Amino acid sequence: MREDTVLRFRSGTHYHFVAVTHRPGVWRTTASDYRTDDCEPITEFAYNAIGKVERWADIIARANNLAYVTQWRPPPPRTRVMHAVVRFVLVGAEHWDAAIHVGHNRWHSTVEQASGVLIGSWSDITKHSTHIEMADSWQRLPDGLPHYSEWKFRRQRPATAGSSLGQQLSHDVCGGFE
Repeated sequence: MREDTVLRFRSGTHYHFVAVTHRPGVWRTTASDYRTDDCEPITEFAYNAIGKVERWADIIARANNLAYVTQWRPPPPRTRVMHAVVRFVLVGAEHWDAAIHVGHNRWHSTVEQASGVLIGSWSDITKHSTHIEMADSWQRLPDGLPHYSEWKFRRQRPATAGSSLGQQLSHDVCGGFE
């Protein structure tokens, strides 16, 4: 699996996330909560929020508008573009992290609390990183699933759709591993 794979997605209609590969089939996301339960897809009775570390099957069961980065470019000195995505390597780290701009100079990142570094702004990213790139081009994953809307976002997606989406990403992005 390529460790530089960055995925962008939404959960429901309002929450935008990015995730970076952590190990085969596992992703670090920009969510703030760590969850220990086995998650179910969004249904009419449960929201089942995205966790900080997610299995691929859980992401595709509870997310929509999935896309992965196909091209990176150097970032501008500062960005105010809503939902802009960057990847970076923290000083002393050996893996990529990613962050998404959520407005008002606030960034949500995939950096784990154990690193001891808090990333919440553009200046935090530039201060604590050795290499920064901004997403320039995206490839939408052909999930074939209905988009959520304000009124339908709680409906459960078909269980069979997730496996084909996982296979698509595995072959196109992750070098054959799920």
